[in-house]
Amino acid sequence: DSPTILRGYAEALMQKAWELSPAIFPSSERFTDWSNRFHGLHNAFTCTSVVAGDMQRHARQHFPGVLSSILPLAWA
Repeated sequence: DSPTILRGYAEALMQKAWELSPAIFPSSERFTDWSNRFHGLHNAFTCTSVVAGDMQRHARQHFPGVLSSILPLAWA
């Protein structure tokens, strides 16, 4: 598991992205699921690798150009 402070920071960035453009997220339910996973709320599994993988799959499908411009090749 990632340190709590990093999960909180990642979730805060995600919250801001939601405020600015909720349409970039798959659904409000998925957004809530990711938020719960960052904090372990409602018995959500807190492995940030699971959340990151889910987010990357969504980004690859809907925003491949953006993802490839920010994700190091070694991580792709």
